[in-house]
Amino acid sequence: TYTIAYQVSNNSNELRNAKIEGVLPSYVSWNNLVQPESEIVTFDYQTRKFTWNIGTITPGTGFGQKAKTLSFKVTLLPSVSQIGSAPDLVRNSVFTATDLFTNTTISKAVPPITTKIYNQPIGNNHQNVIE
Repeated sequence: TYTIAYQVSNNSNELRNAKIEGVLPSYVSWNNLVQPESEIVTFDYQTRKFTWNIGTITPGTGFGQKAKTLSFKVTLLPSVSQIGSAPDLVRNSVFTATDLFTNTTISKAVPPITTKIYNQPIGNNHQNVIE
């Protein structure tokens, strides 16, 4: 079981209709455990796509004001072909919002989230699937 965490900051113009969408691979299960529970998160079991509807992000969010955060749990069900690898947990994540000052849509792709653990002691290799 893994906890996926997102944090959104905004140091510029007000953003509206902000959201993050991503896809869980077929070998990752959605556990339907989201924190904070007040956030609007949906998961489509057919497309395996989750959507975090963030809404409005005011200037200064994450810079003097608390950042917008979301955490959710997933379960990895690895296969033999993944032994020795750090499988993706979330793919194709994209942040989108409308910048109210410029009246344009902004979009930012988020790199895949994997089981790789960063800043761990040398020789500690717990991110890979093992037999």
